[in-house]
Amino acid sequence: MKRNKINWLIGILLFLPIAYGMLATVFIRMTSPRVMKKHPARKGITLTFDDGPHPVYTARLLDLLKEHDIQAIFFVVGEKVRAYPDIVRRMKEEGHQIGIHHYEHTSSWLLTPWQLRRQLQDTDAAIKDIIGEQPTLYRPPWGFMNAATLSVSRPYRIIMKNKLYQTQRMGKY
Repeated sequence: MKRNKINWLIGILLFLPIAYGMLATVFIRMTSPRVMKKHPARKGITLTFDDGPHPVYTARLLDLLKEHDIQAIFFVVGEKVRAYPDIVRRMKEEGHQIGIHHYEHTSSWLLTPWQLRRQLQDTDAAIKDIIGEQPTLYRPPWGFMNAATLSVSRPYRIIMKNKLYQTQRMGKY
């Protein structure tokens, strides 16, 4: 009898992290109206760029986008926003939208609700300090969410990368 209780306890302890991360990600992606997988009303594609700004590649991408009159959404890492504020200003000045992609590019599966809130708040503050506007979009790194993502990520619209969607010019979602 004792062995069954131990096996049951081990099973529960193994299941909890899976439910907190993986199952929560699948459930939220499938059921939440705040998760945008596809823009329903417009034709074309939206180019998104994550993990920057990068001092070389983001500048090159901005040059290319400007040359072809293309708008993009940049999901930025807060610590890189602080490191390269001029690039973030340029993104905004050239009409691109800027969203949150965590402060340190950490998987939500590894974060407590309080740590996730801090990642979002710190990145939000970094963006606001540089461009004077609060971001409205959030893309979790690798698309990973946890059981607290929906409640902690208000007021942001969650954008996933599993399908392309588009706006003619990036407006507010």
